[in-house]
Amino acid sequence: MEEKRDLSQNDELEYVIALLKSRGGTAGLKKRLDEFDRIYHRFDEERENLVEKHPRKWVAMSKDGVITLGNSMQEVADEARSRGYGGSDFILQFLDPDPPVLLI
Repeated sequence: MEEKRDLSQNDELEYVIALLKSRGGTAGLKKRLDEFDRIYHRFDEERENLVEKHPRKWVAMSKDGVITLGNSMQEVADEARSRGYGGSDFILQFLDPDPPVLLI
């Protein structure tokens, strides 16, 4: 039996399909997720050293390493973009020497 969707669900589905196609389909999405994973792992490997050298700063990092550091998230994001990095080409992180402890 075919599931009925209302117009808003159809619109959302069409939007997601168009967005996925514009990003290279599932292969393009996988590539972007793999790149993000590499960036995040690189940051995770360098986090301790970065926090020690630049406490309470914001950092933009790409798969190639640190792009820029600064005092605000907006400043760092703007600088990374001015150097030609797109939104999915880098991550922004705050270098907190005393990160909150999460209890699960």
